[in-house]
Amino acid sequence: MELKPEILRLRSFIEECGGIYNASFKLGVRPSTLTKALNERYLSQPTTKKLHSMIETKITSSGTSRSESKLGSSSQLKEKSIITTDIIEAWSKLGVHASILKKIVEGAPIPRGMAKKIRSAFKNSPELKGIIFHKPSMVERLLYVYNLYREKGTLDAVGKEIGLTRERVRQLLVKGTQLGLFEYKAHDYPFIPKEKIIEDYKKFLNLNVVARRNNISASYLHKLLTAYNITEKDLQSIRIEGQKLKCIDEYDRIRVKLDHHPTTTELQRSKLWRYLCIKITKLWGSFEAFREELNIPRPPSFVEATQKWRDHKRRVALIARMQHLDCVRECLSTSAAMAISQIASDCSLTIARTRRILGLLIATKEVTKQGGTSHTKYCLVERRGGRWV
Repeated sequence: MELKPEILRLRSFIEECGGIYNASFKLGVRPSTLTKALNERYLSQPTTKKLHSMIETKITSSGTSRSESKLGSSSQLKEKSIITTDIIEAWSKLGVHASILKKIVEGAPIPRGMAKKIRSAFKNSPELKGIIFHKPSMVERLLYVYNLYREKGTLDAVGKEIGLTRERVRQLLVKGTQLGLFEYKAHDYPFIPKEKIIEDYKKFLNLNVVARRNNISASYLHKLLTAYNITEKDLQSIRIEGQKLKCIDEYDRIRVKLDHHPTTTELQRSKLWRYLCIKITKLWGSFEAFREELNIPRPPSFVEATQKWRDHKRRVALIARMQHLDCVRECLSTSAAMAISQIASDCSLTIARTRRILGLLIATKEVTKQGGTSHTKYCLVERRGGRWV
């Protein structure tokens, strides 16, 4: 690397700065980079190009004396707002490179791990809070935001006042606290009306969703519920009301699609609508109660259709019972006495059905029992002169 003339200027600049760490801080490079350049060791092409540029701009054009170029001089501190104590002492106490300190002073972003390390150093050593000071304009801004926060009381109110987001206001307050300008405690209480919480819960039926919609945490939402005296019983009532509203909305969509009020039969036939019918019955007690509450007219010919269906079912049931009675009579007429299992087998009936049919015949005295409890048999009673004997 051909840096012979440049190396001489670099060495002179380092001496004027009072050391390699002060020089690296001013140039915004690592001390190891300057050490490699002085020893003419290998540097990457981008680093070499950057170093050439710095030597031409910052070092060659500075022309300042040794006393004026030192980082510890008061005039330079005031101009650049860098550090109030020696750069090497600050670097050693914080345990970071001078380039990182320069980024902190200039307000540039730094790695998250390094920021955590510096915050820990400030917390464990309060005397370090006086090491770094930002420009007066930044200090004034931070103090203005803090005083506005004390006046307004919430981050949202401050953000609306100065045109920033709630998170950015919080970051500024945290930054001012880290610099020792004031002490900000994150006890923000966003105001959310009770009515809005109730309406959101009716709509979403989930407290976590309500918290996200209002940009608050779930734990803070529970604190609001306690403050508003909204108990679990109240939430249950609100939940039921919200479920009813959802059912009504879905029913209206189906009505619009069918162009008439759907019947329970139409709802049961569709897999997509069947759950709605079940939900309505569960929430209102019956579908008729749902219709009465919403003044929904019954489907045309509802009573007539229902009556015809019931008559048909009754007719079919009566015919089946008459056939079973005749089958049992015929079976008993061929034998003196039979057990219930044998009767059921011959008539192709279940034991329960056979027992019910025999009960009807015994009630009219057409059949009688014989034997004990475990060996009961049934026989047909003969009829003489219009009487069973």
